[in-house]
Amino acid sequence: MDDDYFVREEVCDLLQDSGWAVEDFSSCEDFLGAHRLGQTACLVLDIHLPGMSGLDLLRHMREVGDNTPVIVVSGSSGISEAVRSMKKGALDFIEKPVQRDLLVASVKRALAQARQPMRTR
Repeated sequence: MDDDYFVREEVCDLLQDSGWAVEDFSSCEDFLGAHRLGQTACLVLDIHLPGMSGLDLLRHMREVGDNTPVIVVSGSSGISEAVRSMKKGALDFIEKPVQRDLLVASVKRALAQARQPMRTR
């Protein structure tokens, strides 16, 4: 999820080329309207979004018991935001521009985690 259309397209293309089905959203609100608990999925989430921020979405998801693995990406964050993301439950934090190999490896880990039964996470 990214508010920049071109970044979303680049990430979607990269993930689709790796064999995954992809949905893209330009805002947290759009994501929340479409997301269903229990899906084997992961969320690639920009930390800076208009409206609800990526960190606010991550906090909300964890508060309502949504353990969907989240990979946070950012092009303008510092160490403190990376730490806050991880403390709120992000699986990974990747800086933009996103490197293909890093993102693919992170998504593989996230999907493996999403497939595990809740008691073993």
